[in-house]
Amino acid sequence: MNRTGFVRYNNVKSEDLCDITTELLKYRYFITDELICEIESEQTENLMQFVSSLYLSTYSPLDPPIYILIPQVFGIRYQPNTTDYIFPNNFLDSTVSKLKVEPFVEISLVNFSCTKKYTKAVMGGTFDHLHPGHLLFLTYAALHTEDLGIGITHDAMLVKKANKEFIQPWHLRKEKVHRFLTLLNPTIKLDIFEIFDPISKAGTENYEGLILTTEVESASIIINNFRISQGLQELEKSVVNLAEVCQMKISSTNIRNAICEKSLGKYSEIKTHWEKLAGKIGINETISEKWWDFISSQYSRSCRAYHTLNHISSFYSMFDNPSQYMELAAFFHDIIYFPLKHTSFPTNEELSSIFYTEFIKEAGLSEDYSVVNSYILATIKHAPIINSEEEKEFLDIDLSILASPEKDYNIYAEHVRVEYNWVSVEDFNDGRAKVLQGFLIRDEVFYSQRFKGLENNARENMLSEIKRLLIEKD
Repeated sequence: MNRTGFVRYNNVKSEDLCDITTELLKYRYFITDELICEIESEQTENLMQFVSSLYLSTYSPLDPPIYILIPQVFGIRYQPNTTDYIFPNNFLDSTVSKLKVEPFVEISLVNFSCTKKYTKAVMGGTFDHLHPGHLLFLTYAALHTEDLGIGITHDAMLVKKANKEFIQPWHLRKEKVHRFLTLLNPTIKLDIFEIFDPISKAGTENYEGLILTTEVESASIIINNFRISQGLQELEKSVVNLAEVCQMKISSTNIRNAICEKSLGKYSEIKTHWEKLAGKIGINETISEKWWDFISSQYSRSCRAYHTLNHISSFYSMFDNPSQYMELAAFFHDIIYFPLKHTSFPTNEELSSIFYTEFIKEAGLSEDYSVVNSYILATIKHAPIINSEEEKEFLDIDLSILASPEKDYNIYAEHVRVEYNWVSVEDFNDGRAKVLQGFLIRDEVFYSQRFKGLENNARENMLSEIKRLLIEKD
């Protein structure tokens, strides 16, 4: 499975950054969790500027993070796991090269000077939806100490945050911070703890340094005043200037807003459906939260326009007392969706089935739940595999958009075009017309009795779209 991707660049120079940025954006397209990138350079004095430039140039609020590792600084190379996808030199073939990417090109001015190292230091933050600002901040901290305390704001202190329902649970935020720092420097000693107030452990532990951003530099006064009142030594502050990051509007709030917009306001509704389903089938809260984070992040990817959380919402709007199998199929049938296929990977449907199998194993569900795999794989050709009535109804709900009112159908068609935005007008129109004609030549578009009455509407919509496609082509 393409959860983690890995790529290494040696002898990086300033003039290479644009090409590397473009390549990273294209590699990340095919990765679900994270893209790990190692860079080394003979221009040692510019290395940290290269890191910050790549982070800012590849920022996307709706796509997996890119973790930039610097082995020549920390002295340890990343050892890929057997499950990692190591991108070969020929991966960026003529098809992938057509992917549209819009990287930032400005070099960051983040201050990465490191004149002092601490025996033990502390830092804090919310670290929600890890983004380049966080990763730069954490990299800066790792440069200053190998014994680092990290306070992460507890959920109870975030109730007034904008779009608070989108904030990741504390344990997930902790895991992601821990994951990045141990990739960056596997030997670093970490103490990650909950923050319930502005001072926390920074006011009582035997730290030497306090690492902050300019945005919260004033917190050092509060912390040191408290330490003095307790008869403790003041902490020496070390401040990283992330002003450039802020000007580019990279923030967790920005990411939460983007996820909300992508879901067309359906995020909370679908999250509630997932939580009820998880409770009904006996999935514990930790696994439920982990998989919801994965589901919501995949359906919110920037490459998606139709296959979003709103698509799952449409299933629920048509469900009539669905079984748990039907509900799980709604969540997992498009969990992996890369509009651009690559010969190195199975189909989207096959990948979705693989992830679903991973889910039922981790959740400890019985073998009966494997039936959902047939529902997922049946969407490859939109033809039943086990031919059950429920499977037929699932396929019909998935295709019900074809019979929607003209306005809704046209929006759907526009969204499909957006998902294939790198394809030329002529090639897209030809390919799309063939797909629609494939449905029209079938004896029936819909399989279940419930949807038979929509047959004519679907055929009329598809015929109208084919005509539009032919006119645009001419």
